[in-house]
Amino acid sequence: MIKKLITYLKDKNGKKYGVVVFTGLTNIGYSICRKEDTFSKKRAVEIATGRALTGKYTNKLAVPVLSKYPKMRAAQKLALNMLVKAAGYFN
Repeated sequence: MIKKLITYLKDKNGKKYGVVVFTGLTNIGYSICRKEDTFSKKRAVEIATGRALTGKYTNKLAVPVLSKYPKMRAAQKLALNMLVKAAGYFN
């Protein structure tokens, strides 16, 4: 079983629309639901975990320049806030 640190993205009303997953300090994945889709926690975690394990999407969350897209910006900020927690969790 893969050790994961999972945190959900929520809108101003508390409705979940995405997830950020750490599978290690340098392996970060995310999944953001489109407006027209229904959010599924299970599916979102599967997608984000897959992305974290490949390491392909870590740079999208770790870049110093924030995205122009509000939901992606929220994922970037959440990932930065999770780094301290991840350091304790994975070490």
